[in-house]
Amino acid sequence: MKITERVYLVGSGKLGSGLTDDYDCNVYLLDAGGIYVLIDSGAGIRPEAILQEIRKDGLDPQKIETIVLTHAHADHSGGAAALSRMTGASVVGSSATAALLRDVDEVGIGLKAARQVGIYPADYRVEAIEAIREVRIGEILILGDLTLEIVQTPGHSADSISCYIEEIGTMFCGDLLFEGGRIAMQVAPDFSLYELARSVEILSGYEIHALMPGHLSPLLGQDDITLPQVLKQFQALQIPSNLV
Repeated sequence: MKITERVYLVGSGKLGSGLTDDYDCNVYLLDAGGIYVLIDSGAGIRPEAILQEIRKDGLDPQKIETIVLTHAHADHSGGAAALSRMTGASVVGSSATAALLRDVDEVGIGLKAARQVGIYPADYRVEAIEAIREVRIGEILILGDLTLEIVQTPGHSADSISCYIEEIGTMFCGDLLFEGGRIAMQVAPDFSLYELARSVEILSGYEIHALMPGHLSPLLGQDDITLPQVLKQFQALQIPSNLV
């Protein structure tokens, strides 16, 4: 599903447009001038469905060179190992994300607790990504004819990052915030409302024409109120609405 001239939505679950598996986050394909980058990878239950969506858009999955993970939660990282095998793409993430996924820390990524309360099937597992490449906070990745800045945005999880593409004014913000001014609060040791508020403030300093969240709908146009709405609520010591 083409979102902008350079961005496609190629995966999405029950908390989105339902393109692929119910457990998938929004998975975006970034066209970097003939080579492709995936932002997040879905849960990995049906990774082939993501490739099918890419082909439906008239694109070749074998041109995917890089998979960037915004954080290690299973709905975002679970498909990375399989998609890397299927396409030959490298997988990158922050050092904190890499530490959680090289030898999967089910407690650290919240998977053990999520299975116990029925969020994931009892037999669901995340495949380790031994070759994940670490990127530094503030690092600029040159991807084809675009640059991708790694922005540290903890709060939803301690390892969360966002990815900013200056040339097209696009921010991929993972699970930081969503349409309607919502956030994703969770009962987890590494969730921090304070850090989340600070991360929203950091994003407000960027020129953003399109905001691509990890669930619900992509947000387009300079007149979108989601980011300033959430920032204003935090500044007024109010807690935004929760996604779930």
